[in-house]
Amino acid sequence: MTSKRLRRLQRSADASNRTAAMESLQVTPTEPSPPIIDTVLEDTETGPCNIWKATEKKLTKGSGDGQRALNRKICFNLLKLASTRTNNFGMSANASFVYDNKAILYTSQPIQIEKQQLVIGIEEVDKDFTKAYCSDSRFNVEVFFVVEIVPSETGHLLNLGAPLTDQEEGIPIRTFLEMATSQEAVNRKTFSAIGPGKLYHTDAEKIESMNNGIELRPGLKKGVRIVSNNGNPCPAVVLDSKTSPFFKSQNLLQTIKEVNGGRLPVGGAEWTHVLSVLQDLRVEPIYARNQSFEIGSFTEKPLKIFRVPTSDYSVLYVPTYFESSRKISLEYPELPGVLSNRPAQAGKSMATYPIELLEVMPDQRVPLEKMNKKLSDKLLESNSVHPNIRLANVIQRAEQLALFSPSNKILSSFGVKVIKESNEVVIGVRHPPEIQFRDGITKTTNPVTTRWNNYNALYISTKKISHWLFYYPKKQEKTVCDFKAKFVQEAIKKGMCFITDDCPYMVPYQDNSFNLKSMFGQCVTRKIEFMLFIDSERNDTHADLKYYEARFKILTQHITTEVVENVVKNSQNQTLENILHKTNCKNFGLNYIPVIEPLANEYALESGQVLAIGLDVSHPPPAKKADRRMLYTSGYKDMDSLEPSVVGICANMAAHPHAFVGDYFYQQSRKESIDVSQLEERIQWIMEILKTNRPNHSRPKYVFILRDGVSEGQYKMAITEEYAAIQAGFQKADPDYKPQILYVVGTKRHFKRFFSMSSSQSAQNCPPGSVIQNPFSSRLVENLIGEAWMVSHKAVKTKSTSKAVQYALLKDEIGIGMGDPLLAFLNSLCYSHQISNGAISLPEPIYQADALAGRGAKNYGCLKKNDPTDIPRMDSPMEKAVDVQKLTKLLSYKGSFLNSTRFTA
Repeated sequence: MTSKRLRRLQRSADASNRTAAMESLQVTPTEPSPPIIDTVLEDTETGPCNIWKATEKKLTKGSGDGQRALNRKICFNLLKLASTRTNNFGMSANASFVYDNKAILYTSQPIQIEKQQLVIGIEEVDKDFTKAYCSDSRFNVEVFFVVEIVPSETGHLLNLGAPLTDQEEGIPIRTFLEMATSQEAVNRKTFSAIGPGKLYHTDAEKIESMNNGIELRPGLKKGVRIVSNNGNPCPAVVLDSKTSPFFKSQNLLQTIKEVNGGRLPVGGAEWTHVLSVLQDLRVEPIYARNQSFEIGSFTEKPLKIFRVPTSDYSVLYVPTYFESSRKISLEYPELPGVLSNRPAQAGKSMATYPIELLEVMPDQRVPLEKMNKKLSDKLLESNSVHPNIRLANVIQRAEQLALFSPSNKILSSFGVKVIKESNEVVIGVRHPPEIQFRDGITKTTNPVTTRWNNYNALYISTKKISHWLFYYPKKQEKTVCDFKAKFVQEAIKKGMCFITDDCPYMVPYQDNSFNLKSMFGQCVTRKIEFMLFIDSERNDTHADLKYYEARFKILTQHITTEVVENVVKNSQNQTLENILHKTNCKNFGLNYIPVIEPLANEYALESGQVLAIGLDVSHPPPAKKADRRMLYTSGYKDMDSLEPSVVGICANMAAHPHAFVGDYFYQQSRKESIDVSQLEERIQWIMEILKTNRPNHSRPKYVFILRDGVSEGQYKMAITEEYAAIQAGFQKADPDYKPQILYVVGTKRHFKRFFSMSSSQSAQNCPPGSVIQNPFSSRLVENLIGEAWMVSHKAVKTKSTSKAVQYALLKDEIGIGMGDPLLAFLNSLCYSHQISNGAISLPEPIYQADALAGRGAKNYGCLKKNDPTDIPRMDSPMEKAVDVQKLTKLLSYKGSFLNSTRFTA
């Protein structure tokens, strides 16, 4: 392996400096017994029919971005007030505290106060903020706050100067430093902390308006890792710049106009569209900010016809009520009213709020499912920048956090110093594998582009294609026929074989009058095995085509008329080649195989001694608030949604040991793990398919599990639940079969960036094959997990920054560790995509598992759209939830002859 000097984007606390400065320093945290900050409402109103109980409302928790952001601000204000009242908690004047604005507090000196529970009256708080959101003028009540600080029962003294010897000590250090490196910016209110490790600018000049009720806010993702610094464990800050979309904090009326193209909605369709964007958004009445709520719906009728009961038991129309009670004259009484997403209390009607008197609360992110294509494209553009620009952005964000500033009072009081200079690490660059075709022909891979030329090379394996047809628009018949001729001619050059007697069948349709469902029915009758469907890209029929493929179990290839014309009229041969790659893979073929590095020959797939299984999960959007309440009350507290999650699973179980094929299954939406019973069943299914396709390889010696979608906090779950289910599946398939299993997580869902630095100090992308191993000590990671980062691909866009795949070795029965053999194996799998002549970023099993999970999610979406009555439902009281077992049987490919081919190609 060759070596290069690279600059790692880590900001590190210098180990020697820390030891000297922190030798006698002790930090007092409050976990695991956190401070409890509550609002206590004692109702003293009396009446003949009303008996009020003392109530309490926790401020350390909140539902949704809007409520959480509000609670964090209130908690911070209250803790500062508590600090003032107790003379900095009895510490010296130069002592500081670090607070996550929720339930964790660290102080730079032990707290010296007699009472651990402080009571703060409403008259003492900031009247412009805390009082506005916490007082309640609806009742005659006394409002006060209780701030309770309880030191941790175990190890409540944290010595930053002590050497780190294990992960148990490393976790508290990381937690503290993650908070401490944010505190100064939060105190100065230059950034808002939104979600773990995410901070966003509050400066309006840095925020870009999208003119649709949404704004783009620059910010960063930040965390702390334990790294190896000159052989010694040391904490390091990890930073990456990030831009995210937020709902503008402004009058709801203005937001509605912007969402609707600059004008007020007219008609039900426009109001429905607006609601789809704004539902569950938290808003607050400008006349009573303590009564914030999340939008549930708009009334069907105008606000002016609704009436409000008054204290003297009379009723007033809404405009009259606001005129008389609030001295507010409504300008838009003709508009609908706004209703909360919470159900009304028993015996009471839903409150109806005027749109013009509501404001969108700040710091609310736009959920992914509410982003349209324009916003997604803009977001991608904002976050895809040249490495040199990205590095400059990250350094700028770090400076805006005052990480390197000696005036950062928080870090100074704890004796922590963040070194600005990046760590430089020596990394290896793996050689790309050669690519092998039929008859032993090999092609050399370009190490810079990761691409190869397959000129005059035959596909590794093909299957004779018979009973196939073209379904195409009649008005473009000549172009389609020319395309068919070119398609068959080039396919034969690559070794593909067709039965051409009466095939392919040519089935035209008039204009856009095609009926896919009917056509699939005819294909079943005529025993068609493969259909090429051609239509305009404007028709957006791809999802429906694949849905019917799953229902009727007939292979399909979708080609747009625009692509057909480019191939025929503009001789776009590379496009045609990609189509042929897909067609061969769909029809039980294999295009090429990567030749693994000699040092990893023992794990070459062609030996038949290696079974590689890919796993990934696709989760649905979160359930609406009303549905979540129903799930909770029905006892399904671990479900996030009424919609199912989808698990993609694949393996090299086809006729050729390099060919990965798979399927998907549905499970109840959960926060973490794959359903273990179904996973166990699918492992048995893999063994059955493998025995059918390759009986001589039915019991491979090694099993590599490649998993995506698992975060560091879920490693324990992956080992105790999923890994155990996989083992059980193999045992049930064959009690005498005991393979050596290796379980590795590979993901790009992280925010660590690595840059190659030239002599001019201009940051560039790491070259393909780059491996970063040294910086992070696997000994300090939970359960002795080994970690490495590898860049197998070239950045897709020349102006974007490539991201290394983070690999974590969770289980290793083989005993190879995170060393060269495993990395060579993973790197070679990035060259086995089959659809393109170049490397992809993720190993092929992970890539395919992701594609399979996505296909399952889209097919379920089409089922809801096209055949909603076919959705299998659970019994009462969960009749709105999906029966995932029956859904899998309906839409998966298990049990069909397509089990052994790559239908997602």
